[in-house]
Amino acid sequence: NRKTTIYKFDLDEGSIKLETKGEIDGYLNNQFSMDEHKGYLRLATTVYIDDEIRTEKKNARTGAISVEIDTQKITANNLCVLNEDLKVVGKIENLAKDEKIYSARFVGDLGYVVTFKQIDPLFVIDLSNPANPEVKGALKIPGYSSYLHPYDETHIIGIGYNTKDNGWGGVTNDNMKMSMFDVSDLENPKEIFSVDVGDGYTYSEISYNHKALFYNKAKNLIGFPLRESGRAGIVIYKINLDSGEFEDYGK
Repeated sequence: NRKTTIYKFDLDEGSIKLETKGEIDGYLNNQFSMDEHKGYLRLATTVYIDDEIRTEKKNARTGAISVEIDTQKITANNLCVLNEDLKVVGKIENLAKDEKIYSARFVGDLGYVVTFKQIDPLFVIDLSNPANPEVKGALKIPGYSSYLHPYDETHIIGIGYNTKDNGWGGVTNDNMKMSMFDVSDLENPKEIFSVDVGDGYTYSEISYNHKALFYNKAKNLIGFPLRESGRAGIVIYKINLDSGEFEDYGK
């Protein structure tokens, strides 16, 4: 199983000293998959676990049923809380088997994790007790969010892709999508409004580089670069919670 090693350094007036290191299972999606809060380090990782496939076979002559067990590696996801000595003090394991993390964000005592294979679950995780992190709610909607951006204490914005059937039993990216999630009820997160971005296949650097985001909270504006049908530009929307929509502002 792939491991991630975390090193903790003391930086003091130009001197750098290694204080300690720790190790956890799995790998990080990006820098937003780790966060320090009140002396604790929280990390969301994708891991590989053993999954058993049980196949029953019936003997045509005797009628006896035998069971064959085959083991294969599949993905799952963990959330670990480490103390100042980088020792694990709390953990959630095997979250969303056979999926992997596409985005994560930590805001105070809460964590948000998006996993994906064919349907996008947004998990809301209570981290107020570092020794006992707890999944409070989950929202499953088509597509997935590859970037999460906090809007206020009870809302978070997801930017990602709609998906469609690829004709082989799986899914492939379609046009982009931006969603506003209401997380005021931790056990019942909701997508309260969204906007489809572009027609057909679209692509944006925001899917892997958060610095591509334009965001002005004072004016409630949000935007990002976009490529579609051989054209490149930027789209900007006005966030209107009162009317429940991302309003077209400019291209």
